[in-house]
Amino acid sequence: MSYMRIFGKIPGDPAMFGDLYFMAMREVMEQDEEGKATGKLAHREYSLASSGQGMVVAVRVPETVPERKFKPNEKVEVVDPLGFPFTRGEFPDREVVWNVDVSDIVAVKTAPPPPGGPPNQNQGGGNGNNPPQGDKK
Repeated sequence: MSYMRIFGKIPGDPAMFGDLYFMAMREVMEQDEEGKATGKLAHREYSLASSGQGMVVAVRVPETVPERKFKPNEKVEVVDPLGFPFTRGEFPDREVVWNVDVSDIVAVKTAPPPPGGPPNQNQGGGNGNNPPQGDKK
């Protein structure tokens, strides 16, 4: 079985994108034969900062998926990524451009803080190497 590689990673491998953070979203409309927008939604394109790619990647979500609202720099995950290449330009100056289609984008759920909140490191004790210091008068 062969796998397509995007920037040296296998699609579906968590290392392909690393951590993803929402940057922006735009709606892409279908175009008629003359290249004019028809007003019908073709897909939504989300710009995501990718720690695995070291750059912003654009992922396309089908128009059938409701618009997702995220806060700027909110950590997100993509569902079922599928990358495919196409070429742009004239020979010999063609470049390969990668499109990534996903079935959805979801916010990463963070674990709630433990009851009572995180431990306060200023309360002394610690690992025993630095015992609490009392008031010096």
